[in-house]
Amino acid sequence: MLDRHFATAPTVAEIERLPCFVELPAALEAAFESQGPTASLPGCKRRFPRFRCRGKNKRVALEYRQSLPGLPRGQVWFAAYITDISRGGVGLLHSEPLYPKERFRIVLLDGSLRQIEIVRCQRLDEYCYALGACFVGEELPIDPDKATDQPESHRPAGGSDIRPDHKPG
Repeated sequence: MLDRHFATAPTVAEIERLPCFVELPAALEAAFESQGPTASLPGCKRRFPRFRCRGKNKRVALEYRQSLPGLPRGQVWFAAYITDISRGGVGLLHSEPLYPKERFRIVLLDGSLRQIEIVRCQRLDEYCYALGACFVGEELPIDPDKATDQPESHRPAGGSDIRPDHKPG
């Protein structure tokens, strides 16, 4: 398995090898593959239109970082499913809750690196949380050729994504 500790962000090719512990609920898995513009609901306060880009092969890299003082997180990368994207933010499915105001770095499907701030988290199932995040600032520079030699056995503090009973599929 790929080392999840990078000096810089992983490449799009490396995202496939990052751990992703999302377990889709049966109802969601049946209709998970969908793409295209989403319909706007009456009274919707969104600034930009969203586009669905869901699929089991549509994964992004999400870097845990310490951003809330009371919630320890080690600096490590995971994969998450992308559900939709707009000019202002992104929807994700992740295996554990992330909290409003937490900030992370994300490598998108096109390889661009952005910072996001979580604005919404909804539990769909035991290991499936729907997240809404807004982009913070502009696209970040990326240099995927540099990686650290930290061992893969290093785990993030307080991260519940690492479960001894879980067998990634």
